[in-house]
Amino acid sequence: MVRTFHSLRRADPGFNPRDALSLRITIPPAQVKDATAVIQLEQAILEKMRAIAGVQSVGLTTLIPTQPGGSDLVYARDQSYRQSLPPLRRLKFVSPGLLTAMGNRLIAGREFT
Repeated sequence: MVRTFHSLRRADPGFNPRDALSLRITIPPAQVKDATAVIQLEQAILEKMRAIAGVQSVGLTTLIPTQPGGSDLVYARDQSYRQSLPPLRRLKFVSPGLLTAMGNRLIAGREFT
């Protein structure tokens, strides 16, 4: 168990957890019912966080790495699920700037826009 713990401490998680801060923001549907208004509120929150002295980058996501999270059922319009449920899929929404904020290394492609 001690060797496993030591190995886990040296493992590369694929992001840089140093100097990173995460927090959970919940926008209750009862308060903001319009999806566009929710996006605008999230954008305003991001802008206010970027304006804080010392903040280098910010991003939003529904699930951060190593955080336990549930899966969502994804239904395909052209499929029938009478006898079984669709496969479970993990959906993750991310905003531009998240990869930089998390310290992720981009191996190929570009940052989300």
